[in-house]
Amino acid sequence: MIPAMFLLVNSTSLTLALLLLPLVAFSLFAPYSSAVVLGQTYLSKNIGFASGVTLGLTTTFGGLVTPIIGRAADMYGISAALQCLWLVAIFGALCSFALRTPDSLKQPKHCMV
Repeated sequence: MIPAMFLLVNSTSLTLALLLLPLVAFSLFAPYSSAVVLGQTYLSKNIGFASGVTLGLTTTFGGLVTPIIGRAADMYGISAALQCLWLVAIFGALCSFALRTPDSLKQPKHCMV
């Protein structure tokens, strides 16, 4: 998403922007199912709760951040506000590298006798 959003926001060509828009849309919505599965892996004893938490928190966080981006658009213009989106994507990507491997995915250690 980061390169597609960066190119979309900084594009001066309408044709390029229209070609990048589906890629940005796909990259925004494609990870939802993997996020739910990852949440269910972390909370394997409460799969339904994990689904609600992962989708609920992402929707809630987006709802909380949207007015801030709207305020930035009012103060600095749409272009500046949209620049925030690919910067937030970088922050999200960096945070994903900090996730621990869930216990259910760790390989059992075999004892050599």
